[in-house]
This record gives sequence, structure tokens and C-alpha cells, in this order.
Amino acid sequence: MTMIDSHDTSAPARAAQRPAASGATSADVQGWLDRLPEAARATRLAADFPRIAERLALFDSEPPFAARYLDQLMIDQRGDRQGFPIEVARELLRLRSHYAARVEETIASGTDRVWGRALQGGSRR
Repeated sequence: MTMIDSHDTSAPARAAQRPAASGATSADVQGWLDRLPEAARATRLAADFPRIAERLALFDSEPPFAARYLDQLMIDQRGDRQGFPIEVARELLRLRSHYAARVEETIASGTDRVWGRALQGGSRR
């Protein structure tokens, strides 16, 4: 058994010290990574911030939720966040663009549950 120094603040050490809270498995995350276009693939994020990758894997089927979650990650609303390493920040920005495009495609196709009906003149029911 390997002990983790409680003073080690690296992302992998922090991740190893806490349980997965999202309900996603490593297989879910790998499936999500495999489904992403190569330009949006976030391998460094998945390695360094597994809990974030787990959440994004769960949100993948709902692009508006994924986009909103990414917005919350990138904008410090508490005033005490350290930020992400530059490579991870770039991956997050590419993911945000990917999900924004998916939201636009869904709305344009009329398959979005809310906006598709609204744009086609349907009712909210």
C-alpha cells in the first residue's frame, strides 16, 4: 500500500485522496474521451482532474449542461480559485467550443427539447 503525503497538493495526489463523487467510472471517462473529436479531446484534464472529467462524461449527452459546467469552471465566482495549468485551461476552452457547437447544432436541427420547439413556434408543453 502506498501512502500519500497529506501535504502533497498536486492534482493526482488530491484526486487519490478523495472518492469519486460523480457516479461516472473510468470506463465512462474513457468512452467520453474516445467520442470527442480529436481537437476537443481532454486527456490532460482527465489525468490531472479526474472528478471534472467524470462530471463532463456524465454531462456529455446534455451539451447545455456541459457548457454551463465549463463556464463555471473557467470563471472564478468565489474569488479564491488558483486556476488551471495552461494546458488544462486550453483543453477546457476547446471543450467549451465543442459543446457550444453541439448546442447550436441541436437548436438548429429542432431536436432540442426547449429551444427547438420554441424556434419552430411550438408550445412549451
